[in-house]
Amino acid sequence: MRRAVLASLAALAASGCVSAAVRPSPNATPYADFLIGRFAERSRDPVVAAERYAAALRNSPRDAMLLQGAADSAL
Repeated sequence: MRRAVLASLAALAASGCVSAAVRPSPNATPYADFLIGRFAERSRDPVVAAERYAAALRNSPRDAMLLQGAADSAL
């Protein structure tokens, strides 16, 4: 009896690990580009920072923070 209960609990716990595929938010890629650009800027890698800020700007061309980051890293 005890083994049956433990086996049932183990099966129940394992079934919780299975999940449906989640679609990423449409804003995920521009935000990731922004974060990579910011990290690169703080790591003193202006080439990567400029590339990632430019990629983020292609998706959000009117974002003031992105414009400032792109301008700063391009200089």
